[in-house]
Amino acid sequence: MIHGGRPLHGEIEISGAKNAAVAIIPAALMVDGVCRIENMPQISDVDMLLKILQGLGARVEYLSPSAVEIDCTQVRFTEPPYDLMRKIRASYYFIGSMLGRFGSAKTTMPGGCNFGVRPIDQHIKGMTAMGANVEVKNGFVYADTPDGRLHGAKVYLDKVSVGATMNIIIAATLARGRTSSTLPTSSIPWVRTFAAPVRIRSVSRASSVCTAARTASSPTRSRRARI
Repeated sequence: MIHGGRPLHGEIEISGAKNAAVAIIPAALMVDGVCRIENMPQISDVDMLLKILQGLGARVEYLSPSAVEIDCTQVRFTEPPYDLMRKIRASYYFIGSMLGRFGSAKTTMPGGCNFGVRPIDQHIKGMTAMGANVEVKNGFVYADTPDGRLHGAKVYLDKVSVGATMNIIIAATLARGRTSSTLPTSSIPWVRTFAAPVRIRSVSRASSVCTAARTASSPTRSRRARI
């Protein structure tokens, strides 16, 4: 119950956006070096995603309650901690980041809050377009690539999905060649932080056509991002 009629005063610190943080953390897997992320929200999803990275071999060091350094130099392909992945919706970003870096991925179907059916078909469509073989079976998502790398492609999503859009961008960062798709413009700025060339051609107020070109043969180098 709120009793109004009184003026508010004082100061509060605004943390970074949750939806940005939960995509940037899995994207750190693409960086071959130290990635510093600042102004992170102090929420359970962030903690669990960092623990998943640690399960993959990343070194995670808190510099402050809202700043962290992630070193994925020694990360190798392995099965992530599925008990954590089942608890959060944003675990699906590891499909894109693991495919991009290792050419293979095995994750659980995403968990999180019960908001009804929230399929990941658009995520799968994007990965398939870039050459991945994806199978959903017994609550797991299995994905691999015939030659160990994703390949640039034109991706056409059947409907607007910010999560699928960001997952496709993450995966395309280390794919051979150029990937283009219809994307919401809010997905783009932090990807540029990781050195992925991104060009935007506006087509409407709500969306744009983005072309991400990436020809590197190894993950990008150390980066710093503020949410």
